[in-house]
Amino acid sequence: MVQAIKSKKFNIISKGVFKMKTTVLKGCCFAILATFIHLLTQNAVAQEGNLPKLENLGVIPVQWEASTRESLSEDFKSKINDLFYQSVVDSKRFRVANRDLIAKLWSTSENRAELSDSYEIDAFASLSVVVGSENLRFVSRILATNLDTLISETEVFPRAVLNAVSESQLKDKVDELFFRMIDRLPIDMRVISVQGKYVSLSGGKQQGVKVGEELPVVRSSVAKVHPADGSWLSYKNERVGRIKILEVKDQTSVATISSQSYDDAIQVNDGAKIPDIRSRLRFRRRQELIAEAKTQKRPPVIVAPLYDSSKRPKSRREPAESRETLKKEVDTSMPVESGPAPEDYYADEQSFEEDEGSTSSSFALSDTWRFQTGFRSWSVSGVTSAASKRPAWLIDHLVASTSIPWSSDIDIEMDGRLDFGATKNDGYVGLGVAGRGIHTMSLSGLPAVISNVRVGGAAEITSMSVQGEGFGGGEMLLLSGLAGIAGEGSWDPELPLKWTADFYLTPLGFGQLGYSGSKKSIGQVFGYALKTHAYLPADSGSITWGGGFDYINNSVKAGGTINWSEIRIFASAGMKL
Repeated sequence: MVQAIKSKKFNIISKGVFKMKTTVLKGCCFAILATFIHLLTQNAVAQEGNLPKLENLGVIPVQWEASTRESLSEDFKSKINDLFYQSVVDSKRFRVANRDLIAKLWSTSENRAELSDSYEIDAFASLSVVVGSENLRFVSRILATNLDTLISETEVFPRAVLNAVSESQLKDKVDELFFRMIDRLPIDMRVISVQGKYVSLSGGKQQGVKVGEELPVVRSSVAKVHPADGSWLSYKNERVGRIKILEVKDQTSVATISSQSYDDAIQVNDGAKIPDIRSRLRFRRRQELIAEAKTQKRPPVIVAPLYDSSKRPKSRREPAESRETLKKEVDTSMPVESGPAPEDYYADEQSFEEDEGSTSSSFALSDTWRFQTGFRSWSVSGVTSAASKRPAWLIDHLVASTSIPWSSDIDIEMDGRLDFGATKNDGYVGLGVAGRGIHTMSLSGLPAVISNVRVGGAAEITSMSVQGEGFGGGEMLLLSGLAGIAGEGSWDPELPLKWTADFYLTPLGFGQLGYSGSKKSIGQVFGYALKTHAYLPADSGSITWGGGFDYINNSVKAGGTINWSEIRIFASAGMKL
C-alpha cells in the first residue's frame, strides 16, 4: 500500500516536471517565432520626420567575399579599393572623412560611436564584392553608423570584361554604380539655417549650385522601407516652397525665399535637389545624348571590341539574372546607365506625395533549386502503431526545393515532397509542402568553422495514407520556430564544404489523424527536429552535390497520444541560377 502511494506520488511529480519542461520549451519556441516576426516587421513602418543628415561620410575598405576557389590579385583588390574611395570623393555629394581614420575605427560599435560623436560622421559608404569564377557582383551601400543599410545598388560584371578594360574605364564603372545609388536620394542639400526670408544651404560651388537658380524645397521622409533590412524603398516629399540662390561659397550657399506653401513653411533640414550635381548631370547628359541620337539620322558608330572574343574564357553558360539585378553584358566604352530621365528631376513642380525610388534588390522568382532523394524510416507508437520497412533500393522519398532571396540576409525556402514505401502489412503514400523564412546573422566571437547564425519560422502541410495498419495516416499543418548555424570547411582543402544545422521546435499543429477505424481531430502537438545538410559550393549555373541527415520527433494528442519519430538520410543535387 505504501509502495503504491509512493509510486502514485512519483507519477504525479513526473507528469508535473514533464508539463513544466514542455511549457518552457514551448515558450522558447514562441520566443524564436516572435523574434523572427519582429525581424521581418520592425522596419516595415516608415520613419517619422525628415531624412537623417547625410553629409559627413566615411568610406569603409572594400569587403571581399569569395564564392569560388579562384582568387583575385591583391593589386586588383587594392585598385578597386582606391577607385571606390575616389568615386565617393568625386561625387561631390559628401564631405569625406580621412580614409585611414575610418579604416582604423569603423569595425567596432564603440569606435563607430566615437566617429559619430567626435568626428560627426553621419554614415558610411561601403562596397562589397562577391567573387565568382565568371562574374564579380558589386554591391554599393550607404550605411547608418550602426551599419544598417539605408540604400544600396548592385551590378554584376563579367570577369573577362573587367580584365580587359583600362583603369579609367574601370573607374567609370565604379562611378556609375555609386552615382546611380546616390541619385535615388530625394534631396542633395539641406537647409541649415533660416533667418527671415534668407536660408543657408549645405551645398555650394563644389556641389554644382549656381547663383540665380530657382529650386523647389521639399520636406522628405521615408515612406516605405524593406521589411527585411529596413533599407529605403520610397519617400514622401512635401513641397514647402521655392528659393533663389543669391550667393555661392565652396561648400555652402545662401538663398532668398521666393514663396512658401504657408507661413514659416521652410524649416531647417528641409532640402532641395541640385540639377548640376555631378551624378545628376552625368545622367542628364546621357539622356540628352540619347534624345539627340533619336532626332538625328546618324549612321551607326562601330566600336572595336576591347578584347578578343576568341580568347574570352569559355563558360558553361551565359550570365543569368542575378539575385538583385540583371547581369548585363557591359559596353566597356560607355557603361549603360539607368538614372532618371531629366523630366523626373523636377516632379516637385506638382504636389509632392510619394516618390517611388527604384530599389537595388529586385525580387527574383527563384535563386536556387535543389532535388533530394534517399531513405526515410518512420514509426508510430502510443494508442496505435505502425512503421515503415526499409526499401530494397534505399529510396522512398523525393523532394524538390527552391530558395527565394527576400533580401541580402533573409531567404524564403519552399519545398514539395513525395513519400512512398512499404509497411509491415501493406504500404503508404504521402505528400507534403513546406515553407521557411530564415534570417542569417553574422555574430562576433563564433568559432572559425561557424560563419553565421540562422533564426526563422516554418510551416509544413502533410497528407499521408497508410494501408493495412492500425494507423491510417492523416492530414496535419505544423508550425515551427527554428534556430541554427551555418559554416564552411572540411578535412580536405580541395573540398570546401558548406553546411547548415537547424533545430526546430513545433508547438502548434492542426488537422486530423486516423486510427481504430475513425479520424480524430488534433488537439495538441509538441515536437522537435534536427535537420542538417552539407554540400559542395558551386558557381552560378553549375551543379552542386551534397547530402544530409534529419531526425524528427512529434507527440500528437488526437483522442489519445500518438508519438511519431522519423529519420531521413538523403543525397542532394542542386543548381544556383
